[in-house]
Amino acid sequence: MKNILLNLVIIFILQLFSVVNAETDKYSKSDLDLINKFSDYEKNCKPVESKISAKRVICIKVTDVLDLGEFREIQSFPEGMLKQKLNWTMLSKKAGQEVYSLFVKRGPQYHARYPGAMILGMSWYEIFYLNQLKKNKKVIERFITFGPDNYKKYNNPKDPLNSIKAKNFPKKLFQEDVRKISKLINNNKSKIKMREALGFSNEDKIEDVIKSQWILGNFLNNDKLKAKKVILDPELKKRKILIARYKTALSRYKKKLEEKTN
Repeated sequence: MKNILLNLVIIFILQLFSVVNAETDKYSKSDLDLINKFSDYEKNCKPVESKISAKRVICIKVTDVLDLGEFREIQSFPEGMLKQKLNWTMLSKKAGQEVYSLFVKRGPQYHARYPGAMILGMSWYEIFYLNQLKKNKKVIERFITFGPDNYKKYNNPKDPLNSIKAKNFPKKLFQEDVRKISKLINNNKSKIKMREALGFSNEDKIEDVIKSQWILGNFLNNDKLKAKKVILDPELKKRKILIARYKTALSRYKKKLEEKTN
C-alpha cells in the first residue's frame, strides 16, 4: 500500500513539473526576466473601480502582454475576401466596419438566414485586432521598457507630450497605458476563444486561420456550395469537423458578444 501511495506521489510530482515546464517553455529567457521584473507590480497592484477615469486603477499581467503577439502585415488573403487590393489603412477601416456590421448591427434573423456570417466576422476580427495591436505598439513598448517604476525616464523627442507627462506625472501616464493595453488584452482573449472554437491556437499563422474561417463561413452560407463540395472538394471531411465545432461554440459566442456590446 505504501509503495502504491509513493508511486502516486511521484507521478503527481512529475506531472506537476511537466505542467510548469510547459508553461516556462512557452516563454524565452528575456520573457521570463520581464515576468520577474513585473512580479512586484502584479503582487501589489490593487484594482480600483471609479466613474472618474483618473481615479480608476486597472491591473494587468505581463504574461497577457506577452501573449498579444507582434504586428506584421498579412501576406495572403482567402479568395473572394477582398474585391480589390487595399493598403493597410483601407483594409483596417473595412475590417472595423465588417466587425461592427456582423457582430453588432446584424440581428438573429440575419444570422439564421446566413449561419456562416459569424465565422466570416471572425476573419475580419483577426484583421481588426491586428490593427489595434499596431496602433498600440509604442504604448506596449513603453510599458515593457519603463514600467512600472521608471516611467520618469521616458523621453522621446518624437513624442514630446507624453515625454513631458512622463516627467511630471509618471504614474498617470503609466495607468493610461495600462488602460489601453487592458482593452487590447480583452480583444486578444476574444480572438483566442474564437480561434479555439475552430481548433486553432494563438500561435497559428493568421493567414491559415482566416483562410479556414473564410472557407467555412462561405460553406455554411451557400447551400449550392455545400452540394458542390460533397462531390469535388477533398477537404470536405476537415470542414465537417470544423462545422461540428462551430455548432457547439456559436451559441456561446453570440451570448458573449451580446454581453460585450451591452
